[in-house]
Amino acid sequence: MGREQLDRRAVEFAGPQSVRVVEETVEVAPDELVVATERSAISAGTELLVYRGEVPKEMSADTTIDVLDGNLRYPLRYGYAGVGRVVGQGADVPESWRGERVFSFHPHATHMLVPPDAIVPLPDELDAEQACMLPSVETALAIVQDARPEIGARVAVFGAGVIGVVTSMLLAMMPLVEVVVIDPAAERRAAAGALDGVAAVHPEAMADAEPKFDLGFELSGNPAALDQCISLMRYDGEVVVGSWYGTKRAQLDLGMRYHRNHISVRSSQVSTVPPQLRGRWTKDRRLEAALEAVGQLPVRSLITHRIPLDEVPDAYARLAQGDHEMLQVLLTYDT
Repeated sequence: MGREQLDRRAVEFAGPQSVRVVEETVEVAPDELVVATERSAISAGTELLVYRGEVPKEMSADTTIDVLDGNLRYPLRYGYAGVGRVVGQGADVPESWRGERVFSFHPHATHMLVPPDAIVPLPDELDAEQACMLPSVETALAIVQDARPEIGARVAVFGAGVIGVVTSMLLAMMPLVEVVVIDPAAERRAAAGALDGVAAVHPEAMADAEPKFDLGFELSGNPAALDQCISLMRYDGEVVVGSWYGTKRAQLDLGMRYHRNHISVRSSQVSTVPPQLRGRWTKDRRLEAALEAVGQLPVRSLITHRIPLDEVPDAYARLAQGDHEMLQVLLTYDT
């Protein structure tokens, strides 16, 4: 007996500044679930690098996610925040999965074909739009775990995109003296400044600021921000870079102040667990913590646009043009 076939539509990056919705017929493997997608979230920072062609072509999209374990050459599928309901399964998967609401790290498509070990069952109290924010919350949690803020620290966060604001939500829960978010867009500063205990300012306001911060986060995706972030660190300060710049280059002044003040700069990336935590933490444990946090944090306030799948080319074009009113964009599906 042949495998079941399924018609679906999927988002495909065809080339720089070119994205389209393609129709295709795919086979359902014996070990796969068929998930009808309800919502998926655009991760603007990473996906705009793909959209603009600002990624190393031979680099793997993500070796920890099977459906993204390929290089970044066009045409390609991307995205990793899909939520839906199980509507079918391959021959080797129990029918008891049918009807389950699940999350999957899967590119944007009307149907996700994934094995059971590649999905996250969702609690009843979490709706599809909240669940789409799971990767952002996990990323922010990983960034904060990498940084290990100390009690009483002064913290600067560069970038009030989704990751910057969710990271600030976590920081606002900690006993810190000061959390300042720096972003040039008024709309984004408003999102960060609405958090209790968080101030939000324009980068120009910090141009001549005293280097008083113990810890800095560069989460803007703008390489130029990294230099300013370093300049605001006090003696023995630390900068954690959660941005992925792709092929963009950062020009840094690593002269006397940086050298003599013992400032350190290091990266944070959600695909792995920091070495210092591997004795107690695994990726599964961190994802469980993020799943609990996504229901507690005010992440729904970051969702600004809900766009039908067929309008996806316009959505990416607007994001690429710097429409600052678009914070978290969700794609909606009529499946």
